[in-house]
Amino acid sequence: MQNFQNPRSTQPNFSFGSLNLGGVKSRPSKVSKVFEYVKHINILVFQETHFFNPKDALFFNSIFEAKFKIFHSFAKERCTGVTILVNQNLFLNNFLKCFEIEGRCLAYRFLIGKENMLLVGLYVPAKPTLRYRFFQEVLSKLDETPNISELILLGDFNCVENPSLDRFPKRTNIAEPGVLDLGENKAGYDLYDVFRYFKP
Repeated sequence: MQNFQNPRSTQPNFSFGSLNLGGVKSRPSKVSKVFEYVKHINILVFQETHFFNPKDALFFNSIFEAKFKIFHSFAKERCTGVTILVNQNLFLNNFLKCFEIEGRCLAYRFLIGKENMLLVGLYVPAKPTLRYRFFQEVLSKLDETPNISELILLGDFNCVENPSLDRFPKRTNIAEPGVLDLGENKAGYDLYDVFRYFKP
């Protein structure tokens, strides 16, 4: 999810990707396959890395560091962990960490020209009762981050806005828990689901 920009903009074009890994610790063959699949993407966010500490990520880093700058938010609880990867060929100025929710959210600011961009990688809790608290915490941290020209949210949101379009098999068109809170984030920051924008 990224705030929409005119396709004719003079800003450089980036490719973005998001993937729930379902755990890659101690799974070298899976790490290698994922690398081959995503190595040409500019900016990636992975969820459910299951890395609890730098040692857990050693093999992963050894494969990805040739192509990417790697930023981890290590898991604090089971089945979490978020990683942001930025292609080494991208020359992004002042790439600085802004905030983190351990294992769930990682945010970095960078400059493109004179534009302050904020990239936020998310892994939203699967339990509906935890989503509201999580989205409110993210929203609060965004509000505390000044001078953001463009906001990019990537991740596993564990809910969809339109189950009849975004679930397979299709479900009744009833909003899932957490969607209203996601909508509050979207409305407050003029965000668009880029895929749905171009493929309504």
